[in-house]
Formats: sequence, structure tokens, C-alpha cells
Amino acid sequence: MATLDLVESRFWYQQSYGETYKRAEEIGAVPNWWEVLKAGVRVPDDWKPPKYRLVGGDTWPDWMTSWAPLWSERAVRVLEPLVRDTCQFIPWVSGAGTTYSFVNVIPRIARDQWHCEDSSNYGGDYASANVIWVNCETLPHIFRLEKYSGKTFVSDELARLSVASDLKGAAFVHPQIHETASWFIERRFGRKGTGFVTSAASISDTQGH
Repeated sequence: MATLDLVESRFWYQQSYGETYKRAEEIGAVPNWWEVLKAGVRVPDDWKPPKYRLVGGDTWPDWMTSWAPLWSERAVRVLEPLVRDTCQFIPWVSGAGTTYSFVNVIPRIARDQWHCEDSSNYGGDYASANVIWVNCETLPHIFRLEKYSGKTFVSDELARLSVASDLKGAAFVHPQIHETASWFIERRFGRKGTGFVTSAASISDTQGH
């Protein structure tokens, strides 16, 4: 076993945090409608996501649990200045005096500019990728990896702004922590409802070493 002390990172992957938060589920959807927002291109201004129902607890987070970033109006106000040139905001959920918008993440890091030590690859696309490095000199404030849509990544600046602004519902996980292992790392976020997952992580030889 090799143990990594993870303190700093240029970027993080976003993971939902908080089991009792309100969340949305689509209803009456056309199959695979979410693929539109995973393509890395702008969608037409008149495109609308499907109807939804609200489930879960009574607390409304700023990062609502979703397979794509889903931000409250407060989160948009705080974070939009960093991503306005690279993202598209699509309103979807209304409630508790706010509207939640999908963040259509346009930037992709080219496949030859990122690598990982553990992955599942099917027909050239990745079902999973863990322990990730990115070789770009500069990074967008929010991005995905080409050929892999399983995670949304954010810059250190955006993650720190989100946490400092107490935007609830998101944990920011060091990219060298295996996603499966991250759920078992204790998170002492207290009442903030957000924070960084940087605890030492044990990575076994079976995970790519």
C-alpha cells in the first residue's frame, strides 16, 4: 500500500455532500435527454429539460445533487463571474424562493492532456477514471475530461470561493483520491455543509500502481 498526503491541488472533482438535502428527479423524460448537456456544446436557447419532482429532505443546498452541476441562484451569483465565458445556465428547478440552473459545462481537457492510474474503458469512452493528472499549463474554472463524462472538475480558485461563501451541498475531492475511497474518508464539515476532502488516502497496487 502507498499512502499519499494530499494537501494542495490545482483542481478538484466535485462530489455531492449531504444526505438530507432536497433533490430533483426527472419525470416523463425522453430517454437520454441529459446527453445534450454532456456533449460540451451550447444548446439552443429554447431547449428545455423535462418535468421534475422534488424528493429528499427539507434543506435546499446550493449545489443540488445531480449528474450535472445544478446551482441555486446564490451559487450562480457567487460563481458565475469565473465561468461566464465557458458555461451556459439553463433554469430547471424552482422552489424555496430560488431557481436552480443546470450549468452546461463546455470546456473539455483533450484526452492526450490527462491521464489516470485506474479506469474502465469501453469502446474508447471511460466509464470510470481515478487518480487523475492533467498536463495543461492553464485550466478552465470548470471542466470535464474528453472521453470521460463521469465527473465535473473545478479549479482550486472556484472550489475555494464556493467553500468560503458557504455554498452548501458540494465536497471538493483531491483528484488523486479514488472515488470509491473518498466516501469512506471522514468529512468534518460541521454545519458548513461543504469542504475539501484531502485526508491521506491509501492507494493499493490493484488500482494502477
